[in-house]
Amino acid sequence: MERVLVKKIRLALFDNDGYMKSFVGYVCKKYRNIVETRLFTDFAMLEKQVQSGKIDVLLASEEFVERFQLYSDQIPQMVFLSEGNMGKEKSKFPVIFKYQAVSKIVKEIFELMAENDRISYHTEIVSKRTVEMICGYAPFGGGGVTEFLFQKAESLAKKRKVLYVNLEEFHGFSHVQKEKQGGMSEVLFYLRQKRGKLALKLESVLYRKGDLACIFSVEDYRDLHSMTKEDMAEFLQVLQEQTEYEVFVFDIGFLGEAGIFLMERCDKIYMPRPENRIQSSKEEAFEKNLRASGQEKIIEKREWLMRPETGKRS
Repeated sequence: MERVLVKKIRLALFDNDGYMKSFVGYVCKKYRNIVETRLFTDFAMLEKQVQSGKIDVLLASEEFVERFQLYSDQIPQMVFLSEGNMGKEKSKFPVIFKYQAVSKIVKEIFELMAENDRISYHTEIVSKRTVEMICGYAPFGGGGVTEFLFQKAESLAKKRKVLYVNLEEFHGFSHVQKEKQGGMSEVLFYLRQKRGKLALKLESVLYRKGDLACIFSVEDYRDLHSMTKEDMAEFLQVLQEQTEYEVFVFDIGFLGEAGIFLMERCDKIYMPRPENRIQSSKEEAFEKNLRASGQEKIIEKREWLMRPETGKRS
């Protein structure tokens, strides 16, 4: 298992009514590799931490706004939970509605941390951990690849920490996704503009379906076309070094240089078997191009996928 030295983000919670106990448990369980969380019930103890400069983010109830705003210079990010009494437009600090799922509150906080240049975050790798990376691609399009990979990711997520990443040109999960996420478009923006904050930003673009975490497709297909192998290398490094996922499932729908780079690094590549002359021709052309560029290992890692609708190996 990889050992990582992290400059964690120090999150302080001020609680006078017991509301935040479940919040602390959730954050510690899900984000212990990114956030160091401390719960305070005594203001004097919290004040000492503030004065020592050991707080990056403060979360407290809206009733304490006036008390804490005196420390806005010492605390890079302050966030207040509202019961609906304080509107966002009336506050100089970010306000989040209190009575909603903890996961949604956490997403908003992570997005604020990612956008705040006063908050630093970095990881230093000491030793490597082993992760599994699998992907799927159809040289002739379709072939049930997306259905197969998504079902496989859901199955694997019952026992391991799995992240499904959709690298298709167009979004095809409106039947699954209940809320809008930035998807891979947001990921690519942070890769290029705020590399050090991508691990934080991931938490605000993730969609969770049961035990499975997902990053869905780009909002504009041109974002995917512009993705370079350097972008992909950086993305994979962040996933492997700054997240705790054990399996990564990549659904490749556009074969640019980033897609080829990814295939070369995956342990398994699932592809549908051609079923007619045209599909066979495209499959042969795909293999011919790989051999011509010295990338035969991609073919060697190929496994024929199981079609979801029939259960038969294609």
